[in-house]
Amino acid sequence: MTNDEVEERFIEDTKDHSMTVINDDVENVTRHLMFSNNGSSCYRYDIHTWPGYLMVTGDMGTYVFRRINDMFEFFDTGSPNYKINTGYWAEKLEAIDSHCGSDASITEYKSENFREMIKEGFDRWVEGWEIKKEEADEVWEDIVWEILSHADDEHQAYNAAYNYQHDELNFYDSNFSGCREYNFHFRWILYAIVDGIKQYKDSKNVKT
Repeated sequence: MTNDEVEERFIEDTKDHSMTVINDDVENVTRHLMFSNNGSSCYRYDIHTWPGYLMVTGDMGTYVFRRINDMFEFFDTGSPNYKINTGYWAEKLEAIDSHCGSDASITEYKSENFREMIKEGFDRWVEGWEIKKEEADEVWEDIVWEILSHADDEHQAYNAAYNYQHDELNFYDSNFSGCREYNFHFRWILYAIVDGIKQYKDSKNVKT
């Protein structure tokens, strides 16, 4: 799912939400804002700040970020449009809860990315070593059986790739970090933070 698709989902999920200010101590950057549809727990989220921290709680889980004294300034994109910086903001994540998955991760494995990386490595081998079509076809059939048949399971896929060898073709030096992407929950939360800050500042007529 692309960021644009996650953004569309966030907008749809929260279209009937409104902001309730529970606490707003500007001097001490201590805030508690609730965003919900008349208090319903469905897609509700709360934003809390205190010096150096921002925490989001609610239906999509709990996430705690740490960076600067007023985290609203850190997450304020200064843009009237939604805009998130997944990689940089992920570096400031201090803690998450079990809503993020059994492995408490903000990323998830994508088997289609793994398949694409294996195919790209195979294509480079064919081109670099000028492999004839007949041999290339045989090796690809072997790769499909030995590696890609395990693609749906992350650990089995990596093990199969690392253990594969055909003449000069191997994948044990491959970097499979690109097989993981930031998951839906994490990106939804980032859009929630950006939108929540915008609503808060709009309510105060603060220009960003």
